[in-house]
Amino acid sequence: MTTDTAETAENDMAETDMPETAGTTPDPSIDAAGPAYRRWALVFAAIAGLLLVVMAVPLLADAVAPLDDWFWGVAVNHEYSVLVSAAELLALIGDTLSMTVLVVVGSVVLVWQRRWSAVAVWLLVFTVATALNVAIKEIYQRPRPPQGLVVEHTWSFASGHSLTAAAVALMLVLVWVPAGPLRRPLLVVGAVYALIMAASRIYLRVHWFTDVAAGLAIGAGTALVLVLLAAWWSARSARAAV
Repeated sequence: MTTDTAETAENDMAETDMPETAGTTPDPSIDAAGPAYRRWALVFAAIAGLLLVVMAVPLLADAVAPLDDWFWGVAVNHEYSVLVSAAELLALIGDTLSMTVLVVVGSVVLVWQRRWSAVAVWLLVFTVATALNVAIKEIYQRPRPPQGLVVEHTWSFASGHSLTAAAVALMLVLVWVPAGPLRRPLLVVGAVYALIMAASRIYLRVHWFTDVAAGLAIGAGTALVLVLLAAWWSARSARAAV
């Protein structure tokens, strides 16, 4: 009896010490499958969809034009050199080159860490977000606001800086910070960064308010929807491997 018990204990310990296979080990970056994430994904998707419809219908676009004009007027009437310099710095931080470097460096680190599901989600989010931004600009072809303080060569709707800022803010937290007490405050910090980036685009008079609102919603919605899909796929694969 004692020998059987000892053998059973040894077997249990051996099973416990066995490493988990890659197919059944969930990555901390794709554990964002809780109700709160699903709700926010729906909220951002709804806002993005609404703004896309509004800007596609001339009557609705004209109805929101006074709001765009008001924000543009605030930027014109409160132009201060220190704020312009800060906004120009943010423009460099959020431009295509800077974001490409961030995505490449992040991908290299994730590959080095052998976090294959995380690198797949990381690359997918930025690829889809970039493709959406390019497609939407070409479809809507909205002119930039007048009197811009920096030169931009693409269409205005939607704001690429705002879209990327929202996606980056979410992905940096969801990929690099495991679920826990630290994640929520960092998500708030990321949201503040994205809002400041969006405000800077209005301040430089290179985007209308509706441009940056759509950019934020599309960027955040894209990141959350794809992370949720990755979490679903990971859980499905883990169940299939059992």
